[in-house]
Amino acid sequence: MFDGLGREIDYLRISVTPECDLRCYYCLPADLGETHSRLLKAEEIIRFVQVAAGLGVSRVRLTGGEPLLRADLEQIIAGIKSVPGIKEVSMTTNGQRFADRAHALRAAGLDRVNISLDTLQPDRYRRFTNGGDIAKVFAAISAAEHAGIVPIRLNAVVVRGVNDDELLDLANLTIGHPWDVRFIELMSIGEGRGWHDKVVSAKDIWNALGMPEEVAAKVGGGPARYYRLPGAQGKIGIISAVSEHFCGSCNRIRLTAQGTIRPCLLDDREIDIRPWLAEGAEPLLAQQLQTTILGKPSAQPQTPRARRRMAEIGG
Repeated sequence: MFDGLGREIDYLRISVTPECDLRCYYCLPADLGETHSRLLKAEEIIRFVQVAAGLGVSRVRLTGGEPLLRADLEQIIAGIKSVPGIKEVSMTTNGQRFADRAHALRAAGLDRVNISLDTLQPDRYRRFTNGGDIAKVFAAISAAEHAGIVPIRLNAVVVRGVNDDELLDLANLTIGHPWDVRFIELMSIGEGRGWHDKVVSAKDIWNALGMPEEVAAKVGGGPARYYRLPGAQGKIGIISAVSEHFCGSCNRIRLTAQGTIRPCLLDDREIDIRPWLAEGAEPLLAQQLQTTILGKPSAQPQTPRARRRMAEIGG
């Protein structure tokens, strides 16, 4: 499936809920309030994936909010994994509820997991997340390893003056463990709009890490560029969403928890596809999806218009 610029769209990100049990200040405010109308049902999500896979999508990532707040998450994963053409099902989580469900998630078909870890300091983590427990994150990592959900990727959003003094400490996790640590530039989305002075650029991150050597081979289906510290088991990824846009190689489309297709993360234009999610409407859904992908913008707006919070979009 190709868009109007010839980019192959084979990666689908699905937000299964905008709700989260943490309140990372760059993502959700403490006074969240009402975040959604009716969420898509498991069968609607699976039906959408069936249509998308028929058009060429082969990778699916489940996001939120926090996906593990859905009791039917294993059902969703199993249904997606059974769709012909789907090669990989992955998930992004904060790790707070992961350990107890790791084996069930693996049995359902979960292939990989990204776990958010913005700091290694327990007190700072608690403040950063507004009440999170860093011990649960490391319990999640251990549980993922025991369940065979590997390789593990740890995501750190870098915020100037908040956690940019821990870049090397986080990167050093790749030396003693076969984990990938990915540093993500703070994006102008939701609560982060206007925080330009808090952005640490990809180049500054790379310099702070001692200018590690880039790994030549492409890793995964995302936009990260990967590096390796001397003697490290794992890799370092840097996602330059702000300083070096990767729109020219964008391979993804997003489905929000409320049933809208979002062709670009940083553009608030969305297409409501709920009318075509009923059983028997698959041809109309496929037509709408093709039309949407053909109209996918060539680049993000010069002034990003992502007014919705990251948790509502799904990242």
